[in-house]
Amino acid sequence: MTVFGDVDTLIANNETLVIEIRNSTNPQTILEIIRQIHDIITGSSRQKSAMLSIGIVPVLMNHCTVENYEVLAEVLDVFTSLSKGASSNRDVLLECDGILEFVIKANYCENLRVKMAALRFLRALLHDFPSAPDILFAESELISHFITLIPEHTEFQLPILSIFTTCCKNDLHQNTLFAAGVLDVLPPLISSPNQRIVFATVSLFEALCRDNLVIAQAVSNLTDTQGNSIIEVIEELIKWNKPADFLLKICQLFAHFVQLPVIWDSPPDLAFKLYSLVIPTLVQHCKPTNSIEHRIAAANSIADLTTRQLNLQRGAFETEHAMSILCKYFTISTNGTDSQSINELRRAGFRALAALTENDEESRTQLLESEKFLTYLLDGLNDPCSAVSLAAATCLHSLTRSVTKLRTSLYDSSIWKQLLLMLQMSDIQLQCVSLATFCNFLLPFSPCRQDILSENVVKIIVEKLKSSECREVRYNALFSLMNVTYQSSRELKMHIIDLLGIDAFHELLSDSDPEFIMKTLGLLRNLISGTKDIDDICLKLGDEFLLKIVFDSTKQSPEVTEQALCLLANMADGTRMNDVILCNDQLLHHLKDLSTQECNKAAISNCVTNLLQNCEPGAEQRKKVMQQFDILIPFDQCSVTASVTSPPLSRFD
Repeated sequence: MTVFGDVDTLIANNETLVIEIRNSTNPQTILEIIRQIHDIITGSSRQKSAMLSIGIVPVLMNHCTVENYEVLAEVLDVFTSLSKGASSNRDVLLECDGILEFVIKANYCENLRVKMAALRFLRALLHDFPSAPDILFAESELISHFITLIPEHTEFQLPILSIFTTCCKNDLHQNTLFAAGVLDVLPPLISSPNQRIVFATVSLFEALCRDNLVIAQAVSNLTDTQGNSIIEVIEELIKWNKPADFLLKICQLFAHFVQLPVIWDSPPDLAFKLYSLVIPTLVQHCKPTNSIEHRIAAANSIADLTTRQLNLQRGAFETEHAMSILCKYFTISTNGTDSQSINELRRAGFRALAALTENDEESRTQLLESEKFLTYLLDGLNDPCSAVSLAAATCLHSLTRSVTKLRTSLYDSSIWKQLLLMLQMSDIQLQCVSLATFCNFLLPFSPCRQDILSENVVKIIVEKLKSSECREVRYNALFSLMNVTYQSSRELKMHIIDLLGIDAFHELLSDSDPEFIMKTLGLLRNLISGTKDIDDICLKLGDEFLLKIVFDSTKQSPEVTEQALCLLANMADGTRMNDVILCNDQLLHHLKDLSTQECNKAAISNCVTNLLQNCEPGAEQRKKVMQQFDILIPFDQCSVTASVTSPPLSRFD
């Protein structure tokens, strides 16, 4: 029934109905009026708003009794219709006193029709509502109740699956549903003859597994009613001629499994067969002809699937026009598109390109040769939205893994200048990615190195290492310094030692994480390299301090011990330090003990070679000292004539 007229007329007409229903005590009359109201508001946003403005909700709630299921079901259907109008209508509904208690209580009703109407209303009420999770997860008993309803009736399944998917936004929600036993009732639904149920089940699986490897592992272990694994079910589903949103959701679910061993433990070639189906499907969804929402989801799934997976990166790159399709993410017009969607699209595009260029030189070349891409990248780094600039920085990080590009395109663009600004921002994630990228820009073969060093970047990196509360920032800063000191000048090494101070080395070497200790020893190895500088650098750091480092570190894991012995080999290549080491009986005894372990023999061999220094005066005396401690015998070093300095360490990340 369509009603025309101005707002005042609509309200006046509706008020007549409200008066009638208030004054009526006849259940049949009340039912007929409620149905009339339902007919009036169906398909008319103005009528819905008018009804809400005259307070129809509490009036209808007052006429609902436990005994009259028919009236209760009709009222719930009216409320469902009202909630589907303007977004403000839902706010008005939620502000009505007792509305949530009303619908929750109705979900426990024994009557099938009432229960179905209550589920439909709750689904409509929570759909795309920011506070929906707060409403659902405040009712733990209701969640358990819904899970028990799923196997009871097919009509319950779709609204409950939709409610769970809508409200499952973070790991707390995921873990709550998981603990409540939702996975116990989902496997039969994945094989339902009702394709809407299958799609809703896949959507809920995707929401449960998103960034949650524990639940993803649990889901991957499930089997359907025929005994097929979820991975095998996905293979069959993706072959079907399904709507675009269905195929995309299947691809997103598969992307959550990529880090799991089950993918590779599946039947032979199943994983790669799936990749060959999934990746082209995702690339197709990246095309401008698709909705922005689909393009965002597809690009993010490509990033999730291919990150750290070289063979998959190559497969996606070889998919027709993948790079050019993704570059169109940065050319979208702002007219008629909200800024949040544009930011999400640009972020997804940079994430996908970062993953595809992570390990493949050809893909980096193609991307950097794409028209205007460096302009898009620089714009992304400058973007006021931190999520976009972070994704752009991650993409730049992937591109800097190329020696050729560091020397050509990236050098010519001076893009590192924007990276330097990002390093000084307060955003911790931006600092992490900026430092990781500088690790590559600061390698000796990078033509940007001297320009960057002239901008006082070393001081900034040292400050991050010493003062940041984020371990990843400190770790990347330590790596950056290791690369800065690789084949660096004596003046730069001394400057870094002055900036760091001996206390910083003590703190780093006392860290509980072996990786920090390893990288600190690597930094020291780079500082103590180059025969002419070794004695001066060691004197600057302190002989006793360095010897204590070696002695303490060689009591730790084999990996740390090897690094410490390589450091000692470098120290021994200095003329003065050679004498200092040979005068330390405790250290020589310790070297003898270490030489009995097979894993240490190669590193100790280098130490012994440098300690002997057979080409220098006093070689015979040094040899006698070594023989006293019985260190020479296992290595037969008597004929060695050249020193072996452990090479400096660098990181091409």
